[in-house]
Amino acid sequence: VPGMGFQQIQGLSAVYSSDMIRAQETARIICGQAGLATSVNETRLRERSVGEWSGLTYNQVQRRWPGYLKRRLLPPSYETDDMVLPRVLAALDAIRQQHPGESVLLVCHAGIIYAIEAYLKAQAGSRNPRRRYRIGNLGSRWVIWDGARFKLGPRVNLLA
Repeated sequence: VPGMGFQQIQGLSAVYSSDMIRAQETARIICGQAGLATSVNETRLRERSVGEWSGLTYNQVQRRWPGYLKRRLLPPSYETDDMVLPRVLAALDAIRQQHPGESVLLVCHAGIIYAIEAYLKAQAGSRNPRRRYRIGNLGSRWVIWDGARFKLGPRVNLLA
């Protein structure tokens, strides 16, 4: 995986993945590079739900909900950060407890990364924790357990 470093891949103890197919495929490739047999599917790492927009193209959303996207409105059943965080933080904590002191890679989705970033920035006292900088496909973020809490590490582009 370019940009991540061969030693970091080789030093992984485990790979956990969202149960969505695109994440599982990425995890399978990383496991092959890391010499791990397989990844563990973790449903709590699944991308946030966009409710009634699920499975629709941009144009379909535009036709059914005119003006929503332009005004940055969301459907009523959209899964917000406050809804996502309990399941994601529970997954992070469970994985941390299963792998004390080990390096573990989680393959999830941009919406999950944004939610974690906003939460951990707020915990660290950021003045604008919800400000989001786009993360592209195969973009990632180090999240570090310091023995007392999770902290944000740097972002990494796995395609770099």
